[in-house]
Amino acid sequence: MFAVGIPLLDLLGTMFINVMLVPHPVLNLLFYIFFPLSIGDSIVRHNLFVADAYIKRAVGYGIMTAVVGLAYFSLQVGVRTAFRPVFGEHSEKIYPVLFAVLVLFFFNPLNRIVQTAVDRLFTGKSSITRRG
Repeated sequence: MFAVGIPLLDLLGTMFINVMLVPHPVLNLLFYIFFPLSIGDSIVRHNLFVADAYIKRAVGYGIMTAVVGLAYFSLQVGVRTAFRPVFGEHSEKIYPVLFAVLVLFFFNPLNRIVQTAVDRLFTGKSSITRRG
């Protein structure tokens, strides 16, 4: 707070009461350098930013997005080719319902499987346990 407080007070003092706390505006750059350094120091010292958790989550979401997109595209193409001769023009209304049912029943289990695989990938743990 100290690093931002001095330039802020200097700016407000100059604007409203015409008093400068810091004699030369270039000296404010020192405060702007110390502020990011103090924030970075706090993040590192207190382990506030755990990058691997965000990366694992992003990889899991990326894989699930690809799986859902591929499932939707496959259902759309599959239903059009398989059900068009049977249902005719009504076959276009079938694949959104089938996709909703697919997501309803299979999304959470598939998400757990993908997230477990991503966790194993990042931690290096094998799913095979040895007995001996």
